Amino acid sequence: MMFKVLLIFAAVCASSIEANYGQYTMHCPCGSHKILNGCYTFMKNKVTWDKARADCLKRGGDLVIPTSNTECDLLSQRANTLGMNAPWIGASRRRQDAKFYNTCGKALSFKRWNSGEPNNHSNNENCAHMYSHGSGKGKWNDVNCIRPYGYICQFKAHRCD
Repeated sequence: MMFKVLLIFAAVCASSIEANYGQYTMHCPCGSHKILNGCYTFMKNKVTWDKARADCLKRGGDLVIPTSNTECDLLSQRANTLGMNAPWIGASRRRQDAKFYNTCGKALSFKRWNSGEPNNHSNNENCAHMYSHGSGKGKWNDVNCIRPYGYICQFKAHRCD
């Protein structure tokens, strides 16, 4: 009986995470959401930026690094649907540097800061999260890295030809 339940769960999960693209199919890890050409897991538990990143890495991904307005809009829409207000994203800065970097250590090639951001309020806002509600929906804000927020992990979709 348990085997049948697991088999049904696996089939439902697999069918919900496949998307055909021409001649190949993209597969996302079970429990993640296919958005555009990526796979994302929305984590509602609120933790610091460092703990969020560590959890994403443990799962085989990393904190999301949005690369377009469309991606920001779709991610914030999904986060809002799940009741997440402002999830962590994979952008941070070194304390001595005004620039924000992605989790690979490279300067951000795409940025979508909310009006007046990043402002480094109180000289301790070195991590970024993305609003998922209100007028700033899909826009980024710099915030203290030790504040607890939910987060979005990004995974590479596996291509099966």
